[in-house]
Amino acid sequence: MSKVLERFLSSRDVGSIAAVLDSSAPTEEQLNDAIRTAVREGHAEAISKLVAAGASLRTPNPETLWPLLHLAVEHEQLDAISELVKLGANVDELDSAGWTPLHMAVDAVGDAARKFGAEPDLSAIRLLLRLGSNPSIVDKEGRTPCELAEEYQQPRIAEVLR
Repeated sequence: MSKVLERFLSSRDVGSIAAVLDSSAPTEEQLNDAIRTAVREGHAEAISKLVAAGASLRTPNPETLWPLLHLAVEHEQLDAISELVKLGANVDELDSAGWTPLHMAVDAVGDAARKFGAEPDLSAIRLLLRLGSNPSIVDKEGRTPCELAEEYQQPRIAEVLR
């Protein structure tokens, strides 16, 4: 990613991104690096401006090959999730494991609840459902998000998905 875009994202000064984009003429690769960073950090306005400047909603994370919406879900960035869907990201897009963002949310929330022995934070799951995520889609192993929650012994998550 260009130093100019990197500086912009680290400063969180979203209002100046148009000037940064105009002055630095970033490459497609730099724009896509920047949008992945903006998604991980939950910069909804930066995501919008980067897409307007040419960043792709279809660029996968090179480390995980996850689509951007899955990346936002994994990092529990609710504003990024909403912005990506508003901009046209498919709320039911499948990753390489056949998981939708909803499967990913169940995994992330279930893992955190088990790891910390706490009640699950259902915010991302509820948001995805409000945005139209289909809880009936099965992954490559034939599991719906609800069945995944049951497998993780997370009845509160499963209840929200029924």
